Amino acid sequence: PGCPQIAARYAYEDAIIDHGNGEGTYGEVFCAALESAAFVMSDIARLVDVALSFIPEDCGVAGAVRQAIASHRAGRTWLEARDALLADYRGGAFFGRASAVSPADHEKGFFTGQRGWDAPSNIGIVVLALLYGAGDFGRTVCTAVNCGEDTDCTAATVGALYGILHGAGAIPS
Repeated sequence: PGCPQIAARYAYEDAIIDHGNGEGTYGEVFCAALESAAFVMSDIARLVDVALSFIPEDCGVAGAVRQAIASHRAGRTWLEARDALLADYRGGAFFGRASAVSPADHEKGFFTGQRGWDAPSNIGIVVLALLYGAGDFGRTVCTAVNCGEDTDCTAATVGALYGILHGAGAIPS
């Protein structure tokens, strides 16, 4: 807690074992640094800047995070921000099965994507949910889940971040 450089190093050591040396690793390092820094600062923009400083500026995770921020700043709805994110940063359909994608997303062309590239969209969704949740636990977690993709991971990550930022007492029973 409060040592994002150490958290990023440990995350990298863990991630290169089973996430490969690419977007999955960058996603894990970004989240570890974000969560560690959240113990000592609460401004989302500053937290994101800290976490971005530990991953390559030109990687997909960094691009997806910047796109989520840009959508929020532009006044897009969370759904518009989600669609913009998936238009540019999405992985392939679940096990390559287009049938695993909702009809609405199928119509938007979201059934194709780069294989093994799920981390950018999912990390973008985490940042999107933090921004659009606006400090409300239910809205933050529900936004992450309603964005789709890897919902158990995005909801768990924003829930953990919310708890770090606001304390366990701020999470409704």
